[in-house]
Amino acid sequence: ITVRHGGQGSLRALRHRLQDDPELLAKGPSAVLHAIADHVVDGYIAVAEAVQDDIDEVEIDVFSTPAKGGRRGSDAGRIYQLKREVLEFKRAVSPLLRPMQLLSERPMRLIDPDIQK
Repeated sequence: ITVRHGGQGSLRALRHRLQDDPELLAKGPSAVLHAIADHVVDGYIAVAEAVQDDIDEVEIDVFSTPAKGGRRGSDAGRIYQLKREVLEFKRAVSPLLRPMQLLSERPMRLIDPDIQK
């Protein structure tokens, strides 16, 4: 978790949602952590869906369109670019897997039970 002073960046809407829900904030820092984690996961899901759409598009182009004057070279470039994007995504997500798994599986006394559900 990073603490920033000043600009709110991509968490502005999340901050307002939390401020508008005093009952949730009363559950303590675990409520904020859960909301941020949920926001991050939603963002990663959107990225994964966009990458899947790109993969589907390349697959359609590669397997249903006859090669035309060097087109396969551009397909190979698109495939290589997608591979780099997938690896970059994996590097970003992989460090989060174990901590998120622990947070979701183990009861923790510092985290409100309602938040852990």
